[in-house]
Order: sequence, then C-alpha cells, then structure tokens
Amino acid sequence: MKIAFYLDVRGNKNVDASNPESGNPGIGGTPFQIILLAHFLSLEKTNWQIYCFSENEILLSKRIVLYKITENNLLDVIVSLDIDILVIPNTRFSIIQKFDLPEKLKIVTRTGNTLDFANIRWIEQNKNVKANVFVGKQFYDYFLDCDIINKSKYIFNMITDPCSESIERDINSKIVVYMGALVKPKGFLVLAKIWKSILKDVPDAKLYVIGSGKLYNTDTELGSFGIAEKRFEDEFMSYISDHNGLLDSVKFLGVLGKEKYEIFSKASVGIANPSGVTETFCSTVIEMNCASLPVVTINKASFPDVIINGKTGLLGRNNKEIKKHIIRLLCDNKLNKELGLNAKHFVKYFYPQKAIPEWVKVFEEVQEGTFAPSYDPPAPPFNNRFKWLRIVNRFLRIKCRLSFLPAITIIKPQLMTLLKRSR
Repeated sequence: MKIAFYLDVRGNKNVDASNPESGNPGIGGTPFQIILLAHFLSLEKTNWQIYCFSENEILLSKRIVLYKITENNLLDVIVSLDIDILVIPNTRFSIIQKFDLPEKLKIVTRTGNTLDFANIRWIEQNKNVKANVFVGKQFYDYFLDCDIINKSKYIFNMITDPCSESIERDINSKIVVYMGALVKPKGFLVLAKIWKSILKDVPDAKLYVIGSGKLYNTDTELGSFGIAEKRFEDEFMSYISDHNGLLDSVKFLGVLGKEKYEIFSKASVGIANPSGVTETFCSTVIEMNCASLPVVTINKASFPDVIINGKTGLLGRNNKEIKKHIIRLLCDNKLNKELGLNAKHFVKYFYPQKAIPEWVKVFEEVQEGTFAPSYDPPAPPFNNRFKWLRIVNRFLRIKCRLSFLPAITIIKPQLMTLLKRSR
C-alpha cells in the first residue's frame, strides 16, 4: 500500500524532525502529529510505502520519502507515484478541493480544527473522502448531530515520552510554566491577567513562558519585546509589567525543543491554553505530564480528554477557579506530587502503541472498501460546548427522522447570537 501524508509546515523552515521520539522540535502540534503518525506507521508496516508531501524542506526519519510539492503540482505527484491513500489535515483541504481527483485515490481527512460549513459538506459528500478521523473524543462529540459522523471515528493524538520513570521534579520551585503559541487564541492573556493576583498570595512565584508568536509562522513580525505580534504583545505586557518594565517574576524562554522537559522538571505547575479556544486535543498537557508535571486549565473544549480533574490535574470553570487551582498546587506539595505521579502514568494511554493499530485498521478498511464506523455515544461533561443540545438535536434528526433540521455546528453562529440576546 502507498500512503502519502500532506505535511503542512508552510510557516516553518529547515526543521529537523528526523528523531520524533525525542519530542516536538518546535513546530505546530498538527504537523508534528502527522510526522509522528508517518514515522511510527513506517516502523509498524514495513511493507507499506510511506510518503510525506511538503511545501517546505524538512528533515524526516529514514523510512519516510519526502516529496517537495506546490499547490499546483500536488495532483501530478499523486498520480505519478500511484498513491492509494492521501491523508490530509483540515488546514489544507482547500488545496485538494481544487482538483478533479482520480477515482482510484482514497482520501482520509485528519480533522484537528473546527470545520466550516463548506468543508463539512465536502467530507460528507465527496466520493474520494472515505474516512474522517477526529483527534479526540470531545471533538468527535462536537459533531455528533452532524452527518459527517457517518464517515468519522476518533483516534487520540499520540505522544512519545522522553522522560524517565524516575524523574525527580522540584515541587518546591514555585515555578508556573506556560507553553503554547503566543497568539491570542492560545490563552496566554488569561494567565497574564491573573498573574499579579497570584503573586499577592504566593510572592515568590515565578512564571516561565515557552513559546513565541512565530511558532506557526517564522515570518511573523513581532512587537518591540520580540515576543508576539505587536498588538497582542502590547495587550498582555500591560498585565505583567510595571513602571520598571517586565516583572522580575516573569521570564520568556522562546520556542524550545526537547530542552522544554528540563524546564518542566523544575516547575511546580503547568498551564495549557486556559481559554480553551481552538483546542481539540492539546498535546502540551501530555508533554508536561511526561515530566510528572500536573496541569491547570479550563474545564471545556478538549481538556476533559487529556486531564482527569482532581486526579491528573485541575480544571476550572472560569478564570477565578483557574487562579485558585494554581495557588493551591503552588502551596500544597502533597497534592502536587500525587497529581504529578498520576499524570505520568496517564501518559501511557497516548503512546503510539495505542494509536498506531487503530490507524492501521482505518487504512486497511479504507483500502478494502469496508470502512464503516459505528457511532460512539457521547461522553461527559455534557455541558461542554452545548453537547446536551447536540444530543437532543441528534435524537430529533435520527430517531424522530427530522433530518431537515440543521446540525448545531452548522447553525452555531446564529444560535450564539440568539442566546446572547436572551440573557
């Protein structure tokens, strides 16, 4: 079987991802997950030919064949290599949609971001699209009342654990570490806004920030501090600075590769996107857990998939609760250690040994024409992104045969406007 993965690294240049077991080399989560998938699939199925298509040069492991492509020659490369299955992330759906595809080509869409109406319909109706894979259960449930679910299943993103079981973390450090792209949807502003009030309760607390405004695009023009895009940088810097400049308790470390695990081992609390916006899995949580570091964040979006609240980390309903949980873990060493050890154990559920067999089954069934996923009932919490409403709508559309009703995902913009007006 010949399988090609579309690798979207347009914003990154000269990346060395030849040893993905050692961790993300400092690129976006989506391309790194596809690199992990291609790499471990090539090790598992040695009789399959694995390709990666990329618009930028990138160094990959030896068993993967890299093809440099453009938006215009993609179809020519697919035909010349006689590709059986193309795996494409939703960030590049628009490219493949431009072509009149050969009937033989089977497409598996990997959906790691919210889809708009046009892409939902394309997955549902295009004959070349044989399967759609969501990256988490909560994200799968987001579409449970939508017809796309008939072509879909979920497979959790995977993680490699470079940290030893015996890693000793400095619980007493009072270091809070945030990791993520320094763009507004990734929630750093939430943490910045509450940082000074955290210092009132824990005066010796320190904040380490791993990430940059250039994580997704190395050509992004940054503000005067060289941290993030100017408007966003100006917004969050006002909360973590005073008349002398940046607070002494705050340190920006930039984009880190495997060095980040050393930072995690010195920290007391991890923070991952406390806004929850855009999160469909959040590998950051699991990466921190590798170093036995418990994570605090918001109790919505994908986070119930990757954090067992009160056991591997702490989830808050709002910014006030998030602040409370951070302070609690900075002050309660016993709880901090307990959650960290549980988190380290939980990482095993996201190892490649779990995900790769599921992907192999998808590819084999797609190739044989037998892929027919069964519906997976919703998981709690049922108030997560109006899941209860999606459950009701699915009942009406399926059980009551009111198929003319639109899916909540499709009418969400209009629905949100109505709900706001009713308050």
